[in-house]
Amino acid sequence: MWQPDMPFENIFLTTIVALIPIIWIFFGMLKLHMPSQYAGITSLVFCAAIAALVWKMPAKHIIESVIEGIAVALWPIIWVIFTAIFTYNLSIASGSMNIISRMLSSISEDIRVQALIIAFAFGGFLEAAAGFGTAVAIPASILIALGFQPMKATIISLAALVIWAKLFPVKKPLTFNKEIKTFQSNNNPVSFNEGIKAWSPYIFILVLVLATRLVPALGFLSKYPFEITLRFYSGAGGKPVSFPLLTSPGSIIIISAVLGGLLQGVPIKEMLSVAMKTLRQTSNTVLTVTSIVSLAKLMGYSGMSSVVASSLSILTGRFFPLISPAMGALGTFITGSDTSSNVLFGELQKQTAIRINANAGWITAANATGATAGKMISPQSIAIATSSTGLKGYDGKILRETIKYALIFVVLLGIIVFGFQYF
Repeated sequence: MWQPDMPFENIFLTTIVALIPIIWIFFGMLKLHMPSQYAGITSLVFCAAIAALVWKMPAKHIIESVIEGIAVALWPIIWVIFTAIFTYNLSIASGSMNIISRMLSSISEDIRVQALIIAFAFGGFLEAAAGFGTAVAIPASILIALGFQPMKATIISLAALVIWAKLFPVKKPLTFNKEIKTFQSNNNPVSFNEGIKAWSPYIFILVLVLATRLVPALGFLSKYPFEITLRFYSGAGGKPVSFPLLTSPGSIIIISAVLGGLLQGVPIKEMLSVAMKTLRQTSNTVLTVTSIVSLAKLMGYSGMSSVVASSLSILTGRFFPLISPAMGALGTFITGSDTSSNVLFGELQKQTAIRINANAGWITAANATGATAGKMISPQSIAIATSSTGLKGYDGKILRETIKYALIFVVLLGIIVFGFQYF
């Protein structure tokens, strides 16, 4: 059976070759201004060629890796993206988003407060409860409905995944005023029934998420026949992949959206029309996410990811804690998930910490925390944001903005970890 191995004796040369797909994504999006779907697809092609020609990975394993990536991308990631955007589009079609906007603006007309409530508070709940991009797609859409300029709404929602409010100095107001439409307060009060109907899809999301996560009696929903388990990769390290049908965040969101739509009096025919519109809206996102997840699977199974991590640890030595958060962010950039980043690099970070006599707890925690910064720069997250805000083709511009915050985050975190480790 084929096993991942070092194609060159020099680990640094091997690392440079392994990094080509990742470097290409950054170069394509930042310098060539390529849309994320094209950068992702071409990077996957490069990765497959390198895996076959340099790592001597059998074509069968390459194909299996890509198929697994496509399957995992479609369910649950793309399913969640589609349902989150469908929920927002349905709220627009029913007119409930206008009511939500009026209610939120009545709390405060200060756009900073609105951003904190929607992106940081509500987005934080969505990220913890559902994940898979809901914390970007839904808050960004609501912020736009409140009058935020789409680019700012996107960046705020991405940054809210990892950056807390104290990073914005109190004495230095956010400079959004010139780029955000002024939202005029509506003196017409919203009745209780109107508010409940308008918020009903999101209320149902809250109730169903908590119910399926906290109520033991509903545990049967995650078992056969409500869950499908398949094995795609037959090589070393391949494991069965489970696809929960009813307890997937996307399923919960679509059920909530339909129930909310019915409560708001939206006809089934109109819901189907909104669904078709959403399918067209998310077409480019499907290409981006499937290519990036397939890339992550291929890099993982071929051994490229572990080579990159090993090289970084050898190169840095006792200064490894400084770059440990950056490695976590790199893992999220590759996989699109902080959980996957922890799976990808967590054990390696632990072993590296032991090798350099560092505190393994601090190092693995740094990986987990740094992984959240990768959410801001992950092509998956950016693709979700562009789909939900209508910013197709702005992937590179968004990345240029968010990468600044991600770098600040991982550098400060690295200094903190290094300081507590050795001082």
